[in-house]
Amino acid sequence: IKSDVDQILSIYKDRKNELQQIINSANDEVEKWKETIELFNSRFYVPFTIKLENQSDVILKSDVPKLKFVYKDREIPENNEDVLLDVLSRGESRAYYILRFLFEIESRLSSNEDLLMIFDDVADSFDYKNKYAIIEYIKDLLERPNVNAIILTHNFDFYRTVAKRLFLKKSSHIATKCSQGIVEVKQGKYFEDV
Repeated sequence: IKSDVDQILSIYKDRKNELQQIINSANDEVEKWKETIELFNSRFYVPFTIKLENQSDVILKSDVPKLKFVYKDREIPENNEDVLLDVLSRGESRAYYILRFLFEIESRLSSNEDLLMIFDDVADSFDYKNKYAIIEYIKDLLERPNVNAIILTHNFDFYRTVAKRLFLKKSSHIATKCSQGIVEVKQGKYFEDV
């Protein structure tokens, strides 16, 4: 079998650099997933933490991420997404969906392409801690030169907080509809406390 072994060894030597690049890329991918989960666990206030269960499958692009939920005050028997979503409040469920959104954003950020994100009432049904966490995350995103956002909301408190925290007073606008049905877009105002 010497000729077979020599042939395999030759192929390995020829492709050693390519193999190392694949390994490095896989390690980078693991770090990206870990950082995104850590970002979620550290910023959002929900009664569970998230862990990635099938790292190797995700890295090799052969599977979707399987998340493990570690509930802080009780055991979830099957520990799967359906059971968890039945247990969580509406706001907590939305925070979980934010995690999925974070994965998408973080993967797009790694491409260094220009991003325009549209947030439409992103903080509805969140408590104040999670609203603040969302605003801080958006603030961090907008500090990147290749990221822009349009933030839409019906929540006046959220509008004021976003405009103040993200320094968007000059680029804030308020849309109103008059009794004739005409929509007017005016420069934003009402940033200060009542």
